[in-house]
Amino acid sequence: MIFNSIPKPIMFSIKIVSIDDRWPEPNHVLKDCGLHLFADEVDKKESITVITNEFFYDNKNVEFEVQAEEVFIHCSSYAHDCFIEGIKYLQENY
Repeated sequence: MIFNSIPKPIMFSIKIVSIDDRWPEPNHVLKDCGLHLFADEVDKKESITVITNEFFYDNKNVEFEVQAEEVFIHCSSYAHDCFIEGIKYLQENY
């Protein structure tokens, strides 16, 4: 994973919901994937693709979509610096 800019961590609540008529209520939650912290939009897109593919592999006969709702987080300058240093470490060592 290579970042061309300073990462801005973003957090999302990820849920997989049905889009077919098997359940009486619309958007029936099939799986709550919890909170995910992403380094940037590219990381978010790639991670949601992985989540989608893993769920599809186990549930081929289910029509679904992945819903991602942003959760506001406030990072101190120190926490943001730690996050950036962690990304730099990964870039240099992997």
